[in-house]
Amino acid sequence: MSEKVALPKEVAEVIEHLRSLPYYSDDKILEVTVDPADEWVGAKTDALNGVDTMTLASALVNGYTVEQTPHEKLRNYYEANDWLQDSEEMSSTERQRSLGCRQGVRKTLHILGIIVEGINDTTDAK
Repeated sequence: MSEKVALPKEVAEVIEHLRSLPYYSDDKILEVTVDPADEWVGAKTDALNGVDTMTLASALVNGYTVEQTPHEKLRNYYEANDWLQDSEEMSSTERQRSLGCRQGVRKTLHILGIIVEGINDTTDAK
């Protein structure tokens, strides 16, 4: 079996939406992306426009994984350095490194003016 294809979240969402419709098989999804005759469907499948046809076909046949967005990757890195969780089991050096990583992420986001849910959004309790 071939490897799964990594797709952006928006593309995976369009595929899942179209698959949920009773009249959209995988070959119909490919057909619509190549020649979107129906304007409604064409507008709903905009996320598929930048995907190579062979990549999309491979994803439909072999399956796919959803790529993490840059925000999700950063949040995972940030959470992996959560020095508060197991602070009793961490050495002081590990604790300092972890704290430094988290502070660095927050400071960088502040400088760039970027808000990432779970890191520096207003609902973040940490």
